[in-house]
Amino acid sequence: MKGDFKCHNDKKVDAQPFCVMEDYNKNDLPWTDNPGHITVSAQLKDIIQVDDNAKLVTFDMILGISWLESRMKIAPNSAVWIEADNYCPTQNMLDFLWKPATDVLNIKAFKIKQVFEPQGYMWVYNNTRIYLEVPVEVTLNCPLFSFESYPLDTQLCKLYIGNYWHATDEMLYKGTLIYNSSNQRPLQYDVKEVSPMPYKYGFHNWTNYISSNGEAIPNSIEYSYFGVKMEFKRRVQPFLLRTYLPSGLLVSCSWIGFLIDPASVPGRIA
Repeated sequence: MKGDFKCHNDKKVDAQPFCVMEDYNKNDLPWTDNPGHITVSAQLKDIIQVDDNAKLVTFDMILGISWLESRMKIAPNSAVWIEADNYCPTQNMLDFLWKPATDVLNIKAFKIKQVFEPQGYMWVYNNTRIYLEVPVEVTLNCPLFSFESYPLDTQLCKLYIGNYWHATDEMLYKGTLIYNSSNQRPLQYDVKEVSPMPYKYGFHNWTNYISSNGEAIPNSIEYSYFGVKMEFKRRVQPFLLRTYLPSGLLVSCSWIGFLIDPASVPGRIA
């Protein structure tokens, strides 16, 4: 496809697999019946680091987001749809289309991987579904970390992917999770569990609504998020080998002095 994605005179050109109407506005929601659904695909490839001091978790993930763009027109006679049910257009088409204002709660860093250019791709399906996928490295703040039971502690970190602009009456997030523990590098923790959280409509976000006379009025708005729970159990073996076992041997050696005759001063000193 070239840079012109508009349907001229409401006619679809067969050489062009799809187009959008002349009055298309990328600032408008792509559906008329609220709420619309955004599907998240989270593939956790590897948890890179768990930083106890900063309470951070860094991991590699392939993030996919999809939605139906009802204002898109499909050209059924295009050769593209004869060969397959999806098509990969140029990345610059994203500049012309609506995209969900996706948010990650408690995010510290979000890096899209790149070699020469940022990686990722976009697919358009013949049912007007759009799918975006990018490989990312995410660093997440984990305020739930607690070290009261150290070194026998278990830590919990939660990943929430959702929307900060449209409330649940306009947009709902749902998703799937893939995590293969065989790809996991060694950490100071055992990865006890990585699982999707039970679906909820969202979170109440208490904000101040500014009225027409300039007064700040408390207001609760509910947003939708897809959640992933990551649970870590600290490895005890390093502490046994480096701390408890040497300390126990030293204490045991000191007890030997009680078995030596008190009159044998040289033996007790040795």
